[in-house]
This record gives sequence, C-alpha cells and structure tokens, in this order.
Amino acid sequence: MRLIALAAATAVLAVPAVANAQVADPAERPAFVNVDEPAFCNAAGLADPREQASGFAIPADKGGGQLVFVDKVQAQCQQVVGGKPTGQLKRPTICPLGAGRILKDGAWICRSQKLAGK
Repeated sequence: MRLIALAAATAVLAVPAVANAQVADPAERPAFVNVDEPAFCNAAGLADPREQASGFAIPADKGGGQLVFVDKVQAQCQQVVGGKPTGQLKRPTICPLGAGRILKDGAWICRSQKLAGK
C-alpha cells in the first residue's frame, strides 16, 4: 500500500516538470492571422460542397431559384424564386471545416486562421 502511495506521489510531482518541458518559447511560436469571410448558405443535398455563397442557383429539380440570406445578420438562408421567398430550405448559415462562425459587426462571418506571411 505504501509503495502505491509513493508511486502516485512521484507521478504527481513529475507531471509539472514534463508539462513545463513541452512549452515552447513564445518567441519561437509561429504567428497566425485571422481570415474573415462571409458565412455560407447550407446547400446540403443540393450541391457539393454544401458551403455555397448567397445567391447559389438551386437546381430546377430541387425547386429552382436561389439560396439567399434571410436578413442582414446572415444567420439563415432560404429559397427565393422569382424574387419572392418561399420559406423552403430555410437553414442556418455554415462555415467550411476549420473555420468558426462568429458574430462580428452585426453579421455572422466565418473566421479561420493562417500562418502570418503566407
């Protein structure tokens, strides 16, 4: 029993040393910059890739028209045929893999990061 307690105490004391050894010097870390772009309409089942810009033309066999933002906040897209919203295909906007959807200046955008200088 004492041997187990001793081994556990040794493991606990060794963890901070290992964690500190893995932290790189902040000056050596690569710099990243934010890349912002408008949110995309969710065209799942209509196109590949499913991330399509507002104004995407919906195939005629799926009802035709376009997928456009519902409002200036760009939180949702819906089908518009002949300039009139149909209320169909109303879905939240999405972002490509690796990007996060954030609210900035009153509208949803997609933000990803890339290495500075590239």
